[in-house]
Amino acid sequence: MSCCICLEDLDSPVSLPCGHVFCQECLKRAVQAIQPYSTLHACPTCRSHYFITPLDITTVPPHLRPHVTPSIRRVYLDLPTKAKKNSYASTSKESSPELSRTLSTEVARLRAEVEALRHNCSLWRRRAEVHSSATVGLLELSKTARDQIIQTCRERDTIQRDYYKLNHDFKRQQAILQALVSNGSMPQQRFGSPSNLQEPQPLIDQSTSRPKVLATTPQRLSGPMESQSRKRLRSEDEDGDSASAAYPSRPIKIPRRLETGSLDESGTRSTVAQLRTETS
Repeated sequence: MSCCICLEDLDSPVSLPCGHVFCQECLKRAVQAIQPYSTLHACPTCRSHYFITPLDITTVPPHLRPHVTPSIRRVYLDLPTKAKKNSYASTSKESSPELSRTLSTEVARLRAEVEALRHNCSLWRRRAEVHSSATVGLLELSKTARDQIIQTCRERDTIQRDYYKLNHDFKRQQAILQALVSNGSMPQQRFGSPSNLQEPQPLIDQSTSRPKVLATTPQRLSGPMESQSRKRLRSEDEDGDSASAAYPSRPIKIPRRLETGSLDESGTRSTVAQLRTETS
């Protein structure tokens, strides 16, 4: 062992309370070098404080005196002497071949162990690379799936909004259609239904015995009703023309008194009889 102050072998070693060992003379010079004089000093190695004032043993109770030790204590070490050093050197020289063989064997074993460890490390490295590549692939797949899910959710929301809008419009149109169907008679009367066309009144009022000529004024129609009426009248005229061509008849001569509407009761029967004979 060497002293931490003089860096030489210990000579009369002493120990401090912290456990560090120094030469007695080296520690004494270190204590005396501090000026001004002080009873509190620090260890040269760990800077732990200790006191150098000797303790009066008479002030300590008798049962505690064996446990009281000074701060600087003498240490007795079993250090090898020069003769022992020489014997150790000769012994080492004699056992060097055996020691070299032992060391070579140990080195070979350690080398084999190192090679095995390197092989295991390379194997585990390759496995780690495979697992890392698989993990990266799974991460990419999960990212793609997450993006696809987000896009699908957005499309679903868009389709759902469109569906709600179309459903609302459909229900509104259906309500309008039902309202029109419930009031279906009004459009038919408005757009030229046969019921809207008034039947022509008879020219002769049969409620009284005296014939009376009634004047009828046709009602003017407009729009689709007029077109339908014209078509119907045109078809009736064509039917009448075909019938008259098939069955020709003589024209009916109406007395002038009947046209002017100045008939009396006495001439009513003769006029009617005359009309019957002419028509027959």
